[in-house]
Amino acid sequence: MSRQRISDLPPNQTLYVNNLNDKINVETLKKSLREVFAAFGGIIDIIAMKSLKRRGQAWIIFKEVSAATNSLKSLQGFPFYNKPMKINYSKTKSDIVAKADGTYVERPKKIVKREDLRKGKTASSAAEKKGAAPAAAAAAT
Repeated sequence: MSRQRISDLPPNQTLYVNNLNDKINVETLKKSLREVFAAFGGIIDIIAMKSLKRRGQAWIIFKEVSAATNSLKSLQGFPFYNKPMKINYSKTKSDIVAKADGTYVERPKKIVKREDLRKGKTASSAAEKKGAAPAAAAAAT
């Protein structure tokens, strides 16, 4: 069995874990992830959600980058609830880490109405339809 190659993303305190068993209760999943990953170092937080779009994935935020790197290398493909975990560095710094080092920038919330979702629209296309994008473009010029 070949191991997946290490991430092209820069090392980060936050790991993105996917291919998790989505039938497991979120609280049970968090406890089990903490038990497995705590062996590599201190964990600040574990984020896992139960919404349809976010099931089967989690973010583990370590106190140190070295702990995140060691766990990524050691646990890649580790069978967790009968599924091999896929682990990568997170694309962005987690909010908790950014707040701690003073680089946190608040992001606007994306609001998508239920009827827009049924029509296949995203938050940005819904905003464009309401005229928010042309106003923003005019302000930028």
